[in-house]
Amino acid sequence: MRVEGIDAARLSPLTGAARQSASDFGRLFTDLVSKLSALESDADRLAQGLAAGEPVDIHEVMLALEKANLGFQLALQVRNKVIEAYQEVMRLQL
Repeated sequence: MRVEGIDAARLSPLTGAARQSASDFGRLFTDLVSKLSALESDADRLAQGLAAGEPVDIHEVMLALEKANLGFQLALQVRNKVIEAYQEVMRLQL
């Protein structure tokens, strides 16, 4: 059996739907990071207010901290799955 190498001249850049899909994933990931940042900054602001003695409901602080924690855990799991998928693609034999 004869196996030929990949000819770089025959490869074409991403166009159309493939490029749009990559762009959508990038936008999705950027949105995830910005929402996570907003959750963390809100939780931080509330926790600092509570520590400074401002009239902040402790229930709101705990909810904000837990939302930030869950958001971080979600982002961490997405990251792990992306790395796992990348490693699986790298293990493929052409």
